Amino acid sequence: MSKTQIPTNGIADDAVGNTKLDLTANYAFTGTVTGTPSDFVKLITTTISSNVGSVDFGSTYINSTYKVYKIYYRGIILTGTDNIGLRIGASGTLLTSSNYQKGGFAQSYESTSFSGVSGTTDSGYFFGGHHENSAGGQEMSGEITMYDLVNNTPNKAVVHIGNRVGTGANRFDVKGFMNPNTQTCNIISLFTIGSENMSAGQVSLYGIKEWKNI
Repeated sequence: MSKTQIPTNGIADDAVGNTKLDLTANYAFTGTVTGTPSDFVKLITTTISSNVGSVDFGSTYINSTYKVYKIYYRGIILTGTDNIGLRIGASGTLLTSSNYQKGGFAQSYESTSFSGVSGTTDSGYFFGGHHENSAGGQEMSGEITMYDLVNNTPNKAVVHIGNRVGTGANRFDVKGFMNPNTQTCNIISLFTIGSENMSAGQVSLYGIKEWKNI
């Protein structure tokens, strides 16, 4: 006799193991599944639907809860030839002093060579513009990892990986950045370096837990 439903009290706790379940099958849940903690926590997604010069995240999200933060940006479109970058700061004031340091390279999809970049006098973490500017009206996407923003120690580190359409070639960028400021940071700003705006795209901020935060 087949049954389509078994009463809850008809099954002993932990009675059904992996030998009775097909672990290669797909299962659909219609309710909320709890008890599956993740160390990778989505904090907020901002959708750009009109012209803006920056997307900012303050102390509501940038605080001592996490030591590592990550941004994914997707489909960002500039209103004209420009570049995007990141600044950090505290108490609503961004650090604009010319002591952001950079190193890395930009690969052109049209050739097998790549060009290196270095410097210690930028006024932000600038993701493009070292070899050529990013073209307006074209989508760009990438990811940014930020380390120890909330520590009062120097060398706030950022790693950026991104794809963009340059004014002369398609670019794949891999760059690392540091800032020697010892300020405890609680604000970050993804912004256009020049006078253009971002007109479309999504920017998602994530916090990554350490073992002691779990």
